[in-house]
Amino acid sequence: MTDMTDKLSFINRDDKGYIIGVGNLVGCSYAEARKRADDLEEKQGDHYELIKDEKIFQIIQYFVDKEENKFMADKDDWDEIVNHLDNMEDDIYETKKMIANYIETIKEKEK
Repeated sequence: MTDMTDKLSFINRDDKGYIIGVGNLVGCSYAEARKRADDLEEKQGDHYELIKDEKIFQIIQYFVDKEENKFMADKDDWDEIVNHLDNMEDDIYETKKMIANYIETIKEKEK
């Protein structure tokens, strides 16, 4: 059972009533969230429904966590990135060396 003391979910709808976003809010009271939602509604024209329901909160959090995990790299991913950067560094060095040699060749020809 989740402690819902300072947790809310929201549904953001556009001016036609279509859902354009959902999410969870943590660390604020209903009054604070309602004030912020009212400010956003006034500025953007959207509508925010605030929901204090544990099951909805958990469902939204499940999908948020799932989405975040897609972008989390593990050790192998980081090793692959480091290797790629090392290869880029080598390639850059080789490219600079080739350009310098080409410039020297042109200078020699101009003499």
